[in-house]
Amino acid sequence: LDFTKDELVHWLTEQGFAFGHELSNDEAMTPRNALRLDVMPRLEELWPDAGCHMAQAAKTLQQDEDCLSLLADELYKASLWQYSGLMALRTGPLLHAHDALCLRALRRLYREGAAFCGITLSEAELSRQESLHASALLHGEPGQTLNLPENLLLYRGRRLIYLLRQGESPLRQFALPSPLPLKNAEGEFHFGPMSFSLGPAIPGEPFGPHAAWLTPAQLEETVLRFPAPGDFIHPMGASGKKPLRRFLTDRHIDRPLRPFLPMLFRGSEALWIPGLCCAQSLRQQDCRGLTVIRISNPQESCILYTDKE
Repeated sequence: LDFTKDELVHWLTEQGFAFGHELSNDEAMTPRNALRLDVMPRLEELWPDAGCHMAQAAKTLQQDEDCLSLLADELYKASLWQYSGLMALRTGPLLHAHDALCLRALRRLYREGAAFCGITLSEAELSRQESLHASALLHGEPGQTLNLPENLLLYRGRRLIYLLRQGESPLRQFALPSPLPLKNAEGEFHFGPMSFSLGPAIPGEPFGPHAAWLTPAQLEETVLRFPAPGDFIHPMGASGKKPLRRFLTDRHIDRPLRPFLPMLFRGSEALWIPGLCCAQSLRQQDCRGLTVIRISNPQESCILYTDKE
């Protein structure tokens, strides 16, 4: 309140309003009463108007907190990355923000991630020490983890910091989309966390990891799906094939992401890992008469594969 007790009592008396007095307030049996009866009078003796100055400081701090909360909300929304049961924050925006805002964003990820997977937190926020450990992980090496209360875990990826269940499973189990035969796709479409476009190849178009050129026969045989045991790849320019899981490990793809990356397959052979590489069997000298599948959101796919912030 903006008024002292003496001011309130004086005003009530002047206006003729009846009011009560709680006798237990006169005994310093609780911390609140002890502060009011013992501590504040002593502070007022040492520093006159200490209570008034404390109230003014509280208002200033509240204004500061409102400003920080607004900035932290903007940072969180700009950093949030979510795909079905996975929740993460992009590390780039966090690393360029003030530590005070990063701590708020990481605590909010913990709070909202717990709610997302149905966990009722015993404590509303991470402790100061836990928050500092989370901030240190943000500046750590990819692959490092931090155990959190309620059997949750932070995983430091290459460009994402994930909130997972301990054991590195997603916050919530979810069913992956069924395989999509490429011959049934057309124009712009989504599959999993990525967007694609399909159409005729354009002469002179550069060949690279963000697009794959397909012959009519390959178009008939390929599907977009997620990795499965037994899959393999023969990367373009490599001497031979290798298990897909080993290839993703060698390329330092974040462990939480590996089961959820859409890829182009023919049988068990990965022909195209969007944004990362094409298989040797897709090497073409001329794109005339071919179909090209492209990533429509290459900026988003960069989060999955590159280690640059």
